[in-house]
Amino acid sequence: NLIFGRYVGQTAPGLNYNLPYPIGQVIRPDVTQVNRIEVGYRSAATGTRDVLEESLMLTGDENIVDIDFDVQWQIDPARAEDFVFNIQNPEGTIKAVAESSMREVIGRREIQAILTIEQGQIMEEVQRLMQGSLDQYGADAVRWYMIANAPPWDNLKFDEEGIKEVQRKFFRALFN
Repeated sequence: NLIFGRYVGQTAPGLNYNLPYPIGQVIRPDVTQVNRIEVGYRSAATGTRDVLEESLMLTGDENIVDIDFDVQWQIDPARAEDFVFNIQNPEGTIKAVAESSMREVIGRREIQAILTIEQGQIMEEVQRLMQGSLDQYGADAVRWYMIANAPPWDNLKFDEEGIKEVQRKFFRALFN
């Protein structure tokens, strides 16, 4: 509930009285809806499109891996006021937290383990890191789905100039 634009508290379920619009306002976030964010790709009716700026990540052994993942999240019912009043761009904030958590975990592992045996551990660690950040914002990470692929070498030349171009694209995507 807002009165003159100032948050005054939550109301309990049931019959409640609220002041009319110019004075009071009620904001009702949908705390039961599970939202989905795609990182590293975008799905459309015609298929999926890879977004390399989001999906290319540097591993601990200095290789580049292409990781696409989904995050399903919802608003924490106990902290809905934090979500409503502390985040200007909820989807962008949650996407940034997810991408940053994934980059941190991937940066500590070797490429072979990422592509084969450690995907379950990676998902658990990213979930823990992300939830630690999302607790400040009143959101809960519900589920993760991750797909790790080798980098898209089929589009690249293996000469010195080609490797330098890949490095430029990667660092441009990382730091822009």
